[in-house]
Amino acid sequence: MIESFQLTFSFESEHPSIDQALKCIKKKIFEQCPLSEYSQPDWAVQIEHALECYNFTAEDEEDDPRNINIPESEGTRNIEGPELDIPTITEHIKLKKVNIGTEADPKFASIGDYWDDETVGHVSELLRDYQDIFPTKFTEMKGILGDLGVMRIPLKADAKPVKQRPYRLNPRYKEKVKEEIDKMLAAGIIESVEESDWISPMVVQEKKTKGEIRICVDLRKLNDASAHDPFPTPFTDEVLDNVGGQEAYSFTDGFSGYHQIRIHPDDRHKTTFATEWGSFQYTVMPFGLKNAPAIFSRVVVAVFKEFIHKFLEVYFDDWTVFGLLKNHIANLRMMLEKCR
Repeated sequence: MIESFQLTFSFESEHPSIDQALKCIKKKIFEQCPLSEYSQPDWAVQIEHALECYNFTAEDEEDDPRNINIPESEGTRNIEGPELDIPTITEHIKLKKVNIGTEADPKFASIGDYWDDETVGHVSELLRDYQDIFPTKFTEMKGILGDLGVMRIPLKADAKPVKQRPYRLNPRYKEKVKEEIDKMLAAGIIESVEESDWISPMVVQEKKTKGEIRICVDLRKLNDASAHDPFPTPFTDEVLDNVGGQEAYSFTDGFSGYHQIRIHPDDRHKTTFATEWGSFQYTVMPFGLKNAPAIFSRVVVAVFKEFIHKFLEVYFDDWTVFGLLKNHIANLRMMLEKCR
């Protein structure tokens, strides 16, 4: 190869063209280094060697090479493990309905049948002592006293008021909507307003009970303009981990928990919704408001902070008292006293 390149410098005068010189070099190279003949591999032998790695049989071309020869073993073997005591969780807990109120104003509590009669009697007596904190009507609720039970609706710096047109109302709902508005006015949940910079549309939702409806307000525009409340909401799995494996439980469900928090008078106009019967604004915290879960969680945690994770777990308005049976009545009494 080197000699061929050196040769080009010796006959530059004889071959003035570069193309002619390169042709000369190419000829010299192939004369000195002839190409070796390429031989095709025996593919049948190669496939047979490859199939031997997977224990395939390829003796007969008609056989499917995807069939693997796995030697069969004779006999059986029983595998025994420890016996597990698995409780029957498909059976529903039987509940006893106990009247903790009076005959004129009955209030019923559900008590499980897994407690003896003596414990059931103590729990029933305790609930009767605190029957005043178990209202059956919104007008009976005392609400949360102090600044803790007041909600503010702070807005972003660049927020501008938004007035929206009411949604079209199905004619078959009009009579029921009027009845619900009258109930909410009588209970003090809403109040009439003449004028407001913020107006949101009303939405009607059917309840599970046939023939009943729920009035909601589409507050998405207000939520977009509201500042975020960073208070964390509870984690479901954390609550379940803390209450699991205890001896005694009592479950309470808050009655209209959101409505026990009042809206500051200066912020009520932001919740205004318009209907054909007039415009109304909320006096208490409604559902669907951006920071409502965070505000309610803050109130609940502030009220029960000395009991949480010890014998009480809270998940919004669902509260669970747990622990040993011998301490359960005392723990339940402390929780009810705090509610009072």
